[in-house]
Amino acid sequence: MTRRPLLHGAVLLQRGRRTTYPNVHGVTVFGFQSSAKSFILHQFQSVNEVVNYSSSSGDNWLHLPYDTRLQVEKALSYDGRTLANDIMIRVKKCYPSDRDANALNETPVSSYFGAPELGLA
Repeated sequence: MTRRPLLHGAVLLQRGRRTTYPNVHGVTVFGFQSSAKSFILHQFQSVNEVVNYSSSSGDNWLHLPYDTRLQVEKALSYDGRTLANDIMIRVKKCYPSDRDANALNETPVSSYFGAPELGLA
């Protein structure tokens, strides 16, 4: 009997490994100053863990992948919000063609914030 991969949301689970499925859902966040990039990433971590992101060289927009459409809808609810009393952002759906057109490599969030603490004593 051949083991078939299990598709969960937009994530392919195979033999205990988590692999991004090619038709991943995501959002593009834009309209903020580059100095607010860390803050914006932190805000969108509350939707679901953001593992990778891609951005422009000017850092005033981010492509953020999410695993499910529900997470995308939650992220889209930030559209037009004012964060920290002075940062108004826009959020739109990000399709694979949007990401391909920009031809940017994804950056691990851990490289921006540093490696997460494991909580080991």
